[in-house]
Parts: sequence; C-alpha cells; structure tokens
Amino acid sequence: MSRYAACIGVIAFAWGMAPSPSAQAGYYSSFDALEETHRYSRDYQVFSDILSNLGAIAAAKDPPVYTPIRQRYLLLEAMGGESPVNLKTLGQKLDYSAVLIRRARYEDAVQFLRPLAEEQPRNFLVLTHYATAQFLAPREFQRQSAFYMMKALDNWPKRWEDVKDEQKSLLATLGWHETDFDRYRRFEVYFDRLIKNRLKEDELLAQKKPVEEVVDPIFTDDAGKPIRFVNEAGAFEAGRIARTEFEKLPKGEAIEAVEQILIWMPHDQRLLWLLGEVFNASAMELKGNQSNDAIRNAHKIFDKLADPLGSVKFGLNETKSRRDALKEAVKKMPPPAIPEGLEKLLNKKDNDDTPPPEQQSWQHLIVAFFTGLAIGLFTLWQYQEMRRRRQARAQGS
Repeated sequence: MSRYAACIGVIAFAWGMAPSPSAQAGYYSSFDALEETHRYSRDYQVFSDILSNLGAIAAAKDPPVYTPIRQRYLLLEAMGGESPVNLKTLGQKLDYSAVLIRRARYEDAVQFLRPLAEEQPRNFLVLTHYATAQFLAPREFQRQSAFYMMKALDNWPKRWEDVKDEQKSLLATLGWHETDFDRYRRFEVYFDRLIKNRLKEDELLAQKKPVEEVVDPIFTDDAGKPIRFVNEAGAFEAGRIARTEFEKLPKGEAIEAVEQILIWMPHDQRLLWLLGEVFNASAMELKGNQSNDAIRNAHKIFDKLADPLGSVKFGLNETKSRRDALKEAVKKMPPPAIPEGLEKLLNKKDNDDTPPPEQQSWQHLIVAFFTGLAIGLFTLWQYQEMRRRRQARAQGS
C-alpha cells in the first residue's frame, strides 16, 4: 500500500469511526470526540485541561502527559508525508487541512487549501479553513485572511433552510444540526472581527504607530463600538461591569464564544485575557455561589496571565491589576460550595459508624481466631466424649 493510500485509509477510518464528531471555530474536523475538544465549561479548571491537550498537538516534543488526541494527529500527519495527499472526498480534504493547522504547519495548510478554494469559491467551510490557515501563517499570507473570511461569511447562508442538500450532507459528517449551524456562524462573525482588528494593529505597528493593549473587540454594540469591561466609573471591578455594557454582551453565550475561538487557538494568551473578562462580567447574571465561582474562575485566569515567570507580555499591567482586585474579592468570599453529590457522600461517611478498613481487618482476624478456637475446643470435646464412651462399652462387655 502506498503512503498516500494509507493516509486516505487512516483518515477515512477516523472519519467513519469517531464517536462524536466535533468542530472548532475557523476550521472543522470530523474525527475528534467532543470530550477531547469543545465541551464548553463554566469551570475554568475543566476548560484549561482541554486547552492543554489541544495545545500539546502542535508540540515538537512529546508532552509530559500522554494525550491520545495528539497521537492521532501525529499518525495522520505521518501518513500524509511531506506532500499534499490525494484525498478523494471534500470531507477528507477538510479533515487533513485541520491536521496541518493543528500541527502548526500553517504554510503547508495554505498551499494545500489554495487549489480547493479555487475549485470551490462558494463553499463556506473551505473558505473558513483557508482564511484560518492564512491568518495563522506568516505575515505574507495573513494579508489575504480577512478577504477570505469575508467571502466565507458572504457565502454562509443565514438560514438552515437555504443550505444546499450537498452541503447539508457534508455538515452531517461533522455532527451538525440546525442549532450548530446557527451557532458556528455567529462564532465566525466574532472570529472575523478578531482577524480584522489584529491585522489593523499589525499595520499600525508596521508604521511605528502606538497600539493600545486591550482585549480583542469581538463583542460590539449595534454601532460597532467595542464593549468595555469596566464599571460606570471606568475602572475594573470584581464581579461587575457597567450595566449598559453588560446588556450588549450576547446573552448566555459570551463565555462559550470565547472558549470556542480559544479551542481553535489554544496558545493565544490575549484571548485568554478576554475569557477572564467575560467570566468576571458573567457574575452579574448569577447569584450566590455561582456568582462567586465566576469570580474565582476569572481570578484563576488572571493569576495565570500575571505570572512573572510566564511568557505573557501583552497587557501585562492590566492583567496584574485585575489579578490583584480579584484576589482581594476572593479572600472575602465564603469557601466554595461542595457539590451536592459529594456533600451527601461526605455526610454519609461522617455518620457511618463503620470502623476504618484497618480496624475492620483486625476485627476480622480476632473474630476468626476466637471462632476457630471455639470450633477446635468443641471438636476436641467431641473426640474425648466419643473416646470415653468407647472405653465404657469395652469395660462393660
């Protein structure tokens, strides 16, 4: 079997056998299980583990912890070799381009997707892959990413009913339904804003003009003005932003939107900053322990970003000030609530009179010893009684 044929077989196998197809903002694949990729979580510790596993895919050396998803990407990459493979279906080609992007082979992904984008200039999935690969590639490729992202959204139908049957079949291989289709389109709009803003900043830097260190303005009002994550006085506050600003955030999906783009760019520390801001703002729509948990999640993020030994440089002063404010707020909070199931288990253990395992083992030994001794004494008594009776019968005869 040739290397290309083998690669086709492996990708086709992964395409058909993946237990739960998943998708990432900007580019999509059919062979990743949901639990490996984009299970959005309001618990940053859970989401952080997902980001770590995704970030390890591009690592040049094996990470300290074995990750099955990385091994799968390495296998598919190795089967592809150094040249674009002769994959047959559009779905398989999109899958292979996702492998190249995840493995940080952005220029190879651009070269692989260019003829596909020329062949299918109206396919929004092909265009999002191509735009993403360009955006992550070196600067000479980045300039075209905004154009192809715009084309992707122009060709992305706004209603599920307008999607052609052929495209619906492709989306079905990704595990998409109508709600997924609508949600990913909204996320692509946020991603489009991120691309445009960062390219604009790069132009300013190239002209040696100042660039304000702020979060990516992916959330805007109806006039296109970015949402500011500060209170009415214009300052950062733990668990609160100005009510007028909060009302502009997408209801119920701001955290998920940022997490989705982070899943696609797991090493992007600037996006992580935005996630911290959104977690902090989300405390306004929650009550009690849930509100406190949102603030704790924001604190964990900013504590990571403000690490003096870390690699974060962009917005370092801002992230440090937020970390300090959140730290003080967390100090004043009651201890985190114990989950109901765990609390019942702990209460059961507290109310249980059953001795610990070590004590139970000694009790079992003692009981077994005395039980054996009693049986032995009874057996000896029986033997002696039978012997006495035999002797009595012998004397009587």
